Amino acid sequence: MSHYDVIIVGGGPVGMGLAIDLGQRGLHVAVLEKYAQPQPVPKGQNLTGRTMEIAVSWGVDKRLRALRTTDRAKNTGGLVSWGTLLSGCNYEWLNRGLVSRYYDEPNERLPQYKTEEALRARAAELGTVIVEYGVEFTNVTQDESGCRVSASRKEVETELQLTASYVVGCDGSRSRLRGQAGLVQTVDDHDKRMLLAVFRSTQLDEVLGEHRHYSIFNNLSPELKGYWQFLGRVDDQREWFFHAPVGLEQEFSAGDLAKLLATVVGKPFDVELVYLGFWDLRFALADCYRNKRLLIAGDAAHSHPPYGGYGINSGFEDARNLGWKLEAIVKGWASDGLLDTYDFERRHVFDSTIRDFIRRSIESDADFLNNFHPDRNAEAFAAELARRREFSVREVEQFAPHYTGSPLSYGTQGLPSALGSHQFSALPGFKLSRHADCVDPGPIRPAEDFVLVTGSSTFEPPAGLAAPLRIVVSETAETADRAILLRPDGYVALNEPIANADQSLETYFRTNGYRL
Repeated sequence: MSHYDVIIVGGGPVGMGLAIDLGQRGLHVAVLEKYAQPQPVPKGQNLTGRTMEIAVSWGVDKRLRALRTTDRAKNTGGLVSWGTLLSGCNYEWLNRGLVSRYYDEPNERLPQYKTEEALRARAAELGTVIVEYGVEFTNVTQDESGCRVSASRKEVETELQLTASYVVGCDGSRSRLRGQAGLVQTVDDHDKRMLLAVFRSTQLDEVLGEHRHYSIFNNLSPELKGYWQFLGRVDDQREWFFHAPVGLEQEFSAGDLAKLLATVVGKPFDVELVYLGFWDLRFALADCYRNKRLLIAGDAAHSHPPYGGYGINSGFEDARNLGWKLEAIVKGWASDGLLDTYDFERRHVFDSTIRDFIRRSIESDADFLNNFHPDRNAEAFAAELARRREFSVREVEQFAPHYTGSPLSYGTQGLPSALGSHQFSALPGFKLSRHADCVDPGPIRPAEDFVLVTGSSTFEPPAGLAAPLRIVVSETAETADRAILLRPDGYVALNEPIANADQSLETYFRTNGYRL
């Protein structure tokens, strides 16, 4: 029976990303993935600057950029319109380029199946990662010594038995592992049946006219009470995807799709149907991401409507957060309790993502549609449209996940949240921008651990610290008399006067279960 440090159930983008993170750290990983090839349904297309920083650390950034399917001249952001896309009542939305100065890497845009292609290729290069394709997870048990996993090969109907120290479920919103681990979800079902269509058109670019440089288009129809009709580019070969709420029992044909799209855009155009499916609009968040040695990440832990590209980017941050913590435990640097911070940090951040961004957006759009109409009061409608245009800028700036209140964010109070502000200062709990005034320590790759930035050339790490700690001497004004500790995921762990640093660092590592 094969034994691994970690078994990952599900080899989608989050599972494969976590496997790469762990494999680069020297852990032995098995991935169980039921599909031999990525499924060619476009989703998860917007990769943020933060996600592309993670991609650099996983060695997949160049592959991802090479696989981009749209012209780089196209804006990765979107346009929100009232009534129809051609109504003239619109504003720019989700222009993440507004915060690009805080990140080393620009945003990227490509379908999820292309992202999976890049991640699969990278995982295949790592001798520490074994990927079993065409294998379906069936059962897991755990005890004090580890976990036992059963799976079956779909084609030859043979049973696999594997063991591991930890098992992570990255097997999607209907996660079988989550159920077997006894991890309960809180579900907010909006009772909406959503259409997902993929189609080709030779005329849509021309119809969009001056708006053709955008990649995504959201239409606010007064009849839909804040739920979007959502149109996006798949590639430059005239392929598009489309989401929209439809009747719970409504039948749908290619002709029906063409008529609906003409209503949304404001003008008819040619439509060649490629794919038609349906999904239920709901929010789901696990009440806990961990049961002892069993953990969940990505859509297995949290799922939501595809509003804003938060899903895949949040999943990658789950993997980045969890990877270095599993390494510390497996290698004996820290106690098992460190994994509780994964649940605390990531669950609170996604709870805030739902509350402060996605649900707020739906509710705000519904209020707008209920209270403003150009035929009732054109002046008030125009003023509200201008206000929403300004708020769309603030919304991008406010999405700055942080881990305030975590025991891994020394001296902070409160709760982790997605709602924050982008920082150039080294604030505990916030990600350190590579362009911060204090230091540019270079890429913090997964093979490395904590980094201590200080103005003192004689500073020594805490005696007996088992975990690796790299010291970077920086003589900027902000670091002259400070000790700034960075976590392996690039977030600031501690920022203390150098006079207090010895005691503060020892307290920090002891509190979080690190061996000294």
